[in-house]
Amino acid sequence: MSVIKHDTKKLEVRFQTLLAPPPYSHEYLLRLDFSFAEPTVFFQVSYTGRDQLTEEEILEEGFTLQDDFEWKGTLSKTWETATLNLLMKTKTFFEHPKPSSQTVLSLVVDHQDNDSTSGIPDNMQDWEYHVQEVIQAIFEISKKELPLRITYVEQDQKSKLSISIHPRFSDRSLKVVREKDGKTDEHSLPWEQLMSLLQAVYLPDYDPEKAKQKLPDNPGNYIDQGDGLWYALGKAVTNPSKKIDAIGQLEKKLKDYF
Repeated sequence: MSVIKHDTKKLEVRFQTLLAPPPYSHEYLLRLDFSFAEPTVFFQVSYTGRDQLTEEEILEEGFTLQDDFEWKGTLSKTWETATLNLLMKTKTFFEHPKPSSQTVLSLVVDHQDNDSTSGIPDNMQDWEYHVQEVIQAIFEISKKELPLRITYVEQDQKSKLSISIHPRFSDRSLKVVREKDGKTDEHSLPWEQLMSLLQAVYLPDYDPEKAKQKLPDNPGNYIDQGDGLWYALGKAVTNPSKKIDAIGQLEKKLKDYF
């Protein structure tokens, strides 16, 4: 176990799955250099063990045959601030993961005096979530993926209510827009609220086989969770158990902003 010094010049993040089978098993490398006006980044993700599978088995799981990805570029300064703030909350590094770990994330911190500290951070789950946000920013900037947009709609024969969530990972901005009866209300929210929003959106169970390619004309409540499909609440979207009203929590969460 080692204590971290907080005079970071460069940061390297390595991640790998320990128990996931192919085609899900993967590893990635993320390098950040804070020596410039905007942090420079190198990112590489590789899927492992796929030589054990046929092409058909990989495709059946929703993957492609070219999922490995590599990118170099720069990120918004807001990502440097957020990353260094998280590093300030990281107290110690451990040499080995817990025996029960399904994934492992390790850091190498290069300091201003050319010394370095490395190991598994004591707040590994916080790092896993943070790095997933960084990766999503990379996917947006590189045009590998479109910006995420989640849209909820309530409609009947007389009126239509639409609430959409617009997170931009590239610059850590979050906007929620409400449209009803020709009127539009818009709120900018702190980026830190995104996690609870996404938790509310993805807590229910979604059945793609019951989803529609286009928003139905029928009265009802619908949501596009970001995959381009429309799910009817109560039919294609259901609660994960009788004890959890995930749908009710989702609708309340979205409407509480207006």
